[in-house]
Amino acid sequence: MSETDQDAVRSCIRSYLMANGLTNNDLADRLGLSLNTVNNYLSTKHISERTLGKIAKVLDYPLALLRDGVKYYGPNAYEQLEARVRKLEEIVLKQ
Repeated sequence: MSETDQDAVRSCIRSYLMANGLTNNDLADRLGLSLNTVNNYLSTKHISERTLGKIAKVLDYPLALLRDGVKYYGPNAYEQLEARVRKLEEIVLKQ
């Protein structure tokens, strides 16, 4: 994953945490890591595919969307996907 992609993933994780009222400390607790390690991941440290998978799992965030979705939707990929799903549900319910 390129550094640009890494930056987009970091931004996506931070946005997701904020949108869900979670802190870096919450993420650290869920991952069993120190706050310092999580802060490093969310600032400049390279996030390995394995670590990214763990983050996606503890946040219940689709890994493919986290890894690849940000390329297409930006840091708010998850929120955009949820909005599209809600819109489709409304359309289906009206029928």
